[in-house]
Amino acid sequence: KQIGAKRDKISCHSLRHSFATHALANGARLIDISSALGHSQLATTMVYAKILDKDKNNPSRFIEDFL
Repeated sequence: KQIGAKRDKISCHSLRHSFATHALANGARLIDISSALGHSQLATTMVYAKILDKDKNNPSRFIEDFL
């Protein structure tokens, strides 16, 4: 908020989702993304693979306008 980066529908959590989804879409290995996010279970990270399957409704696509 202090630097003006807070906007509707943008949060630290949504940025983590965007990072993971874009990394996976661009060829990063799921195990490496899992490690970067600090997930203890690979199954937790696998949700991002499901997101890619639903690319049309992928919420991370909308953040590209802000980058």
